[in-house]
Amino acid sequence: MQTAPCEYRLLENGIHLFILNHSTRAASEFLLDQFYQVVLATSPDVLIRYIVDVHGVNNSPIRQTLERAQALNRQMTERAVTRGAYLHSNRAMAIIAEGLIRLIIHGSNDRLKFFHVSEFVQAVAWVLAE
Repeated sequence: MQTAPCEYRLLENGIHLFILNHSTRAASEFLLDQFYQVVLATSPDVLIRYIVDVHGVNNSPIRQTLERAQALNRQMTERAVTRGAYLHSNRAMAIIAEGLIRLIIHGSNDRLKFFHVSEFVQAVAWVLAE
């Protein structure tokens, strides 16, 4: 049985959970589409709390994904602020990805933090803080 490229669940605590299952451009596009559907459906005065689990993928197409995310952010001038955690299993890749994502959200009120996949409970607590 083949898994979906990206899974989405709304947790009972209001956190949007996205799990990237494949290291393909299609999977990354699917994740962005799901994420921006949540953003579009949320009032600009509501904080979007989310977790993206990328620990199961090794080489997602970072450049294309970030370029598309940057373009979408430019189009959405009035949107909800986000507070998100990313779960990873490779600290070196997480450092690179975090730096690139921070470039995209620079100048916004969005907040993000990276956690090792074993720190899910801490990630949830951080996302729910404030």
